[in-house]
Amino acid sequence: MPPGKEFTKPMSKLKKVLVICQNYPSRENPFSQPFIHNRLKEFYKVFDLSVVSFAATESYEMDGIKVYSEKDFSKHFGMTTFDSLISHAPNIRNHYRFILRNFFNFMNILFIFHGYEVIDIQKRIYNQPTQLKFPHPYPLISKIYHKLKLPITSLFLSILKTLKKCNFIFVSQELLKEATEDLKCNLFKNEKDTFVVNNPINSIFNSTSYQPTNEFDFICIRPFDDPKYGIDIFIKLAEYNPEFSFHLHGKGTLPVFKTWPSNLKVFHKYISPMELPSILNKYRAAILPTRWDSQGVLACEIATLGMPLLTSELPVCKEMLSDLKNVIFINNNNFHEIKLSELKLVSHKTFSTIFSHERTTNKEIEISLNLIEQNG
Repeated sequence: MPPGKEFTKPMSKLKKVLVICQNYPSRENPFSQPFIHNRLKEFYKVFDLSVVSFAATESYEMDGIKVYSEKDFSKHFGMTTFDSLISHAPNIRNHYRFILRNFFNFMNILFIFHGYEVIDIQKRIYNQPTQLKFPHPYPLISKIYHKLKLPITSLFLSILKTLKKCNFIFVSQELLKEATEDLKCNLFKNEKDTFVVNNPINSIFNSTSYQPTNEFDFICIRPFDDPKYGIDIFIKLAEYNPEFSFHLHGKGTLPVFKTWPSNLKVFHKYISPMELPSILNKYRAAILPTRWDSQGVLACEIATLGMPLLTSELPVCKEMLSDLKNVIFINNNNFHEIKLSELKLVSHKTFSTIFSHERTTNKEIEISLNLIEQNG
C-alpha cells in the first residue's frame, strides 16, 4: 500500500468491527497495552469500532473509542452481528472462550499475535541465566499454563480455520518463525492469510529529533520484575563502569543486589511517550538490553528519534534496527561487562516511515477490509 493512503467511508456504510484484548488503556492506567490503543485510534476513523477488555470491570470511553467489560458487552449487544472480530494477543483463558461463546456474532476473525501467546516462554526466556536474582521466579503454575497453551492454541486455531475465515498477523518475521516452531503446526504457511506487520511507534518520535544536552550519561526504561527486560544487565553494567551515571526508569520490584552501585539512580515511574523525547535529550545514550522480544517498540522509537542506542544482539533486534547507524548490538553473554568508554556513540536521525501508521496500522486496516470483503 502506498504511504499516506487514507481510508474513508460514508458513516452510514461503516463496517462493524469488534476488538477483544486482555487489557486496554484507561485514564487510571494509560500504560496498559498502549500499542493496541495507538493503532485503534486509526481504526476508529474507518470502522464502527467497539472494544472488549477482559480486565475491565465497567465500561468507559477512551479518545472516543467505546471500551466494554465483557458483562456489559453481553448486555448491550446480545445477538448483534459484527462484520469482523479482531483478537489482539489471544489467550486461551479469555479470548478463545469468548470466541466460542459468541461464535455466530461475527463473520470472520483477524488474530494479531504480539508474543507470549504463541511461544514457549520457558524455553526462550526463563531458561536463560541472569546476572542477579529476580524476586518473583517463574512459578510452577505459570510453567504448566504456558506448556498447555501451545497445543491448545494450535488445535483451536486449526479447527477454527476450517469453520471461519481467519487471517493472522505477526509483529515481526522472527515472531512468526518462533511461533511456527513452538506451536508445531502449518497454520501460517499461506501468504494469502498470514502477514507480518510491525507495531507502529508513537508519531512524536518521527516528528522529533534527538537534541542532546548531555546532563547525564545512560538511561534505561524497563519494567523491573521480568528478567526478559534485562535490567540486571544494566545494573551490573553500572557497577562495571563507575565513571558514568546510570538512570533506571520503570515500575515493579527490583532484583536482589547486595550493594547497589553508587552511580545508579532508580526512578519508580513510567514516562509517557509525549514527555519521553525531552527526557531522552538529557542523556548521552539509551541502553535497552533484552533476553527476548517480539519487536521492541521502545527501542524502535528511541532509535528512530536519532539517539545512540545499545541493545542486545538478537535476531529480532537486528530485524528491526540493523539499518540504523545509531544502534550498537551487544551479545548478552558479555553485555554486563562492556567498557562503555571504548564505544563510539553515534546519533543519527532516521527520517523513515518504516514504523509509521502508513506502513503499519494502515496495512492492518487494508487486511481487515479485504477480509470483510471476502465474506461479501
